[in-house]
Amino acid sequence: MLEADVTFLPTRPYYLSSGGIVQDFPGDDEFVGNNPNGSAVVAYFMKKRHMIGEMCLEIYDNKGNYIKKQPATTRKGGEHRSYSSYVATTKIAELP
Repeated sequence: MLEADVTFLPTRPYYLSSGGIVQDFPGDDEFVGNNPNGSAVVAYFMKKRHMIGEMCLEIYDNKGNYIKKQPATTRKGGEHRSYSSYVATTKIAELP
């Protein structure tokens, strides 16, 4: 890992959820825990500091289609970036 200039580190798989809402009336015998993070995580290790120009992560889907460009740090060492799959809502004209 330390021989390469940049190494991507393993992270947990991210699954896009449908975001459905469920009304539930649980009893006291059910487990309740934190919700999973709603973002995909990209973790990487850079051997040296990036000195010249902008550095960014380009995100592609499994078919190779471009999705988004996200800024990245230029520091050396380990770093992780989160990518949220939520889309901003569209603006609707106000009624007079």
